[in-house]
Amino acid sequence: RHALLAFIPNSLSLINLLFGLISIFCFFQQFIYLGCALILTGTILDALDGKMARMLGVNSKLGASLDSKADIVTFGWAPSFLIFFILYRLDVDYVWILALSLALFYFFCVYFRLKRFAKKGGSKDYFEGVPAPAGAGMVVFSSTLSILNPLVVFVPVVLLAGFLMISLFPYPHNRLAKHKLFFPQLRAISLLLW
Repeated sequence: RHALLAFIPNSLSLINLLFGLISIFCFFQQFIYLGCALILTGTILDALDGKMARMLGVNSKLGASLDSKADIVTFGWAPSFLIFFILYRLDVDYVWILALSLALFYFFCVYFRLKRFAKKGGSKDYFEGVPAPAGAGMVVFSSTLSILNPLVVFVPVVLLAGFLMISLFPYPHNRLAKHKLFFPQLRAISLLLW
């Protein structure tokens, strides 16, 4: 029974991982919006898998490892490919250097953020820095604003997302944010933007 219950959150993590891999394939095929939608769906699955595991009482090392692998693919590799392909399409000399540098910068910020999260022992009341799904959301949303110049808007947003993830800025967990001043209003605004 325990193994059967553990299959539920683990399958959500596997679907999250699969969506990350499919989104990378979509970026190679120039299906940018579909790839972005898969990353955003991955953020929902990432929120659900941990909640389901806690609710069913089936937390395990396998589940935590699977979740971290899904996170590195869906919120690290996939947005990095998105960054590369968005910038590589620009008609600028040596743009591939900027595209590759920014994609690698973003990936290493996500990698560092996830390693620090695992080393600190998982979820606490306050995150150190913005979580990787939120950083991926910033990158995805700024990439879909096609009316804006990528060099003026997209590059600064990617840099900001990377620095916010590796920063030590205390970011409250959702269960704590609803009891703090101003955070319920910010939560409503962020849900509206999503």
